[in-house]
Amino acid sequence: MYTQYIDGIEKERSRIAGELHDDVGSRLSYLKQLLQTHSEQSSKTADQLESLINDVRQLSHDLAPPMAHLSGLIPVIEKLIAETRLTTGLEIKFQQHNYQEVLVSNQIQQVYRILQEALNNIVKHAEATRVDVQLFGHEKEINVTIEDNGKGFNPSESQDGLGLNQMKIRTESLGGKIEINSQLDKGSLILITIPIR
Repeated sequence: MYTQYIDGIEKERSRIAGELHDDVGSRLSYLKQLLQTHSEQSSKTADQLESLINDVRQLSHDLAPPMAHLSGLIPVIEKLIAETRLTTGLEIKFQQHNYQEVLVSNQIQQVYRILQEALNNIVKHAEATRVDVQLFGHEKEINVTIEDNGKGFNPSESQDGLGLNQMKIRTESLGGKIEINSQLDKGSLILITIPIR
């Protein structure tokens, strides 16, 4: 059930990403070309359109599935972290310990989405300045930890959040478990454990 649910989400994300890129993005670019005259008002409107085009492009990029089957988990994580650093200015450190490429494409995609959601939550809510992401490889499982120095939250009061629920569903679809530890003014730590199959 979890796998079918996640597969449905990914197919819909891919469809929306394609629509945003191919249809909405193209039409916005055409509008911008029409507006590029020498008048000051048109110039301001074109600037706003350019900002909107960039937002749509970024949203399309975020929704599209990562090319996990081409590069493996570590390169996909490094790419996500580099992009997050670039767009937010957040200091993010990534370390991997004894990890061998043992996950298949679908598993890599789910780990990517979990980490993507965790970083999005930190950027939106945590007011953090630093994030540490670590990947540990073991004989029968892998562990991913995401720790930030933000303002923290009460996990018991955040159980209904869409982002946290998506992270839990994705982790459970992999047969894994997720632990969230946080205290007000003391940051947060997320531990994800995924069995190797």
